[in-house]
Formats: sequence, C-alpha cells, structure tokens
Amino acid sequence: MADMLNFGNVVVNKFCTTYAEKKGAYRMLDNDNFVHKDLAEGLYRACKSNDEPVHMLCIQDSTEFNFTHHIDRIKEDDKDIGPITNNDNAGFFCHPMLVINSTNQLPIGISDVNIWNRSWDKLSRHERDYKHQGIEEKESYRWISGAERTKKLLTKATFLTFIGDRECDIYEEFALIPDSRTHLLIRSRINRRLYGEDQKLFEKLESSNLRATYDLEIRHNRKRKDRTARMLLKYEKVKIEHPKNKKLGNKPIFVEMWAIEAREFPETVPVGEEAILWRLLTTHPISSPEDALRYVDWYGHRWFIEELFRVIKSKGLMIESAQLETGAGLKKLAVMAFQVALTTLILKLS
Repeated sequence: MADMLNFGNVVVNKFCTTYAEKKGAYRMLDNDNFVHKDLAEGLYRACKSNDEPVHMLCIQDSTEFNFTHHIDRIKEDDKDIGPITNNDNAGFFCHPMLVINSTNQLPIGISDVNIWNRSWDKLSRHERDYKHQGIEEKESYRWISGAERTKKLLTKATFLTFIGDRECDIYEEFALIPDSRTHLLIRSRINRRLYGEDQKLFEKLESSNLRATYDLEIRHNRKRKDRTARMLLKYEKVKIEHPKNKKLGNKPIFVEMWAIEAREFPETVPVGEEAILWRLLTTHPISSPEDALRYVDWYGHRWFIEELFRVIKSKGLMIESAQLETGAGLKKLAVMAFQVALTTLILKLS
C-alpha cells in the first residue's frame, strides 16, 4: 500500500518495480486464505482509532468498477464478477461510508464498505416482484446496513449525521436509523405523501413561504458553467407517510422530519442549463434560516466521496486498469485502493 501511494497507482505492474515484488503482490492477491472482508477490517480499525467526541458527517454513496476491457483474463464461472449497470459490462459494485470530522472538515476514515456483484443469471425486477420484496432482500438495504454498522463502530462521536443522495430516499432508513445522537440528511427523490394532508411533499415546499435568499458560487463541470447562482430557501416541518404499497409491520405510520428546498432563481440560470434544485430531508431541527443553510452546506460535503471515487479510478489510482485474473483478487485490490485513495485525499486537503 505504501508503494501504491508513492507510485500513485494500484496496478501491480505499475507500483512494483522488480519481478520479485510483482510475484509477491500477485500471490498475495490470489491467496484464498483470506477475502476482501478480512482486509476491510483494517479500514474500520483505522477509522475507529480516529473516533472522538465531535460531530461526524457520514457520507455514503455507490460506485461501480468496470473490468469489461480485460474480462478475457477472468474465468467464465468466476462468482465474484457479474453484470454492472450496463448488463453487457462486467465488474462489481462498491458502497463505502466516508466519515468527516465536521470541526476541521477532514476525513477520519472509512467506517464501512460493501462490495458485491450481481449474477449473470439474475432475475429481473419483475421476476423478483421487486415492489413487494422486503428491504433486507434488496440492494438498497446497503444504505441502512452501512449506517447501522457505522453507529456500532463510532461510539465516541457526539453526533452522527448520515448524508445520502436520492438513492437513499428510503422510508425504512427514516424509520430505523435516527436516534438521540444519530441524524439523517438525504436528498429527496420521491414526491412523498404527507400524513394528514392533501398536498404532497414537493407541492408543500413550492407553496411555502420564502425564508431567505443567498448566493452560491458554482464551479464549471460537464453540466454547469462558472457563475454566482442566486438561491431561494424554503423549509417546512413535515410528516412523511408510510408508503401505501408496503406492509407497515413494526414501522411507524409516519416519520416527522424537516424538508428544505434550495432553488436557483431563473435569472441566474444560463441558457441550456437546468436550475439548481436541492430538496433535502433531515431529522435535524430547524429554528432559523441559518440552521437550514448549515444543513445545505453539510450536504455539499458529498463532493468528498465523489472525489474519493475519482482518485480510485481514472483520475488517480487507475483500478479499472488492474490486470488480475480473479474477481476475488480485484475485490481485495479495491479495499486496499480505498485506503490509499483516502490517504491521498487527506494529503490534498491538509
């Protein structure tokens, strides 16, 4: 791992300079006496060692590693490789939890990483009756299980705020994860029913009072131009109703949260672009616009995990160029790459 960091690459032929080093690396990654989950325990111990009584931002997201370009190296019956988002491509998925100290805004470690692959003969959503499956049977359960494991790991933290994008808009997450020291901050995807109201979530936010306006500096990317966006801020306390198409079980009939809308004024939107629009759901209380703006700022910290993925992939360690011959070896390499990428990210931020 030290060599990976020094050479800025996790491809064996790149970070090993001698034949003996290459042979040793390949033998280690091909060793069946341990699996990637064993290596991940080292990640968690390192994160635990940085646990302290402060507020931690716990940012989770999913990515895929695509190894289609050298799939011929891997045996057809390899159970650790399967179809990814594009069913014609091969690889596996990763879902890490990156923990940020909110005081100094530096990462303290990775508290959980879920690595899995789909089967080539997997059933379709229709064949699985996806809508009626229990949450524990779905891939989306990773958002809940990762949060639960992080709560058990980080026992010293004063508060934990779990931050997720629109994939994390899951009712079971709202019902199961929050407690006296644990909060959620999630980007809303679903125009949810509100308990005891005729309006749904998005309509309630749109019709609510303007609370504040503020400026947001936008950096250019593939979808956005550099600009100062003029933003409006709204928020409301809401009761999110349990989905009618799911069994209630032991879940509450509603959960109480705060909904935030941050929307760009039309006059600062460049021609051909869509206005910036964030709808956020949080269990943190809001008593002033300053509170709401603080939570919007916390959500903006999601760029940390996006940067982590960039460092691991084409903008850094080049894991998708790895030339190993087993999916199990590639999964081990992925765990090591997460620690190396995290160290790289911390060095960039320090």
